[in-house]
Amino acid sequence: MKKMSPLLCLATDFIDDKIDADTFVDAYMEMWRSNASDFGGGEQWDRADIAGSLYIIADRYCPLEFREDIEPWELDEHELKQAVSIFLNSKNSDEAYETWENIRNGK
Repeated sequence: MKKMSPLLCLATDFIDDKIDADTFVDAYMEMWRSNASDFGGGEQWDRADIAGSLYIIADRYCPLEFREDIEPWELDEHELKQAVSIFLNSKNSDEAYETWENIRNGK
């Protein structure tokens, strides 16, 4: 049995409600900054761009109390969880972005 990477474990814990969005984003950003070149870990991601795209998605998260002061595209916890789930279950970032945009646009 392959060992899951810390990134996949963290994202899965977030989707499974074991950690909140603040914990996910803080830990994810720290992982990215400290070890961006080795994100695969135990299991290899099919595409390295998924990890990079998740970083962009995580960077858009903003707690509700700050949302009025920032751009309207910032994500709340529900939107972040939805996006992370889509990216974790996609073959590549192009497929994930298309799925996510279709959902956000009501398609």
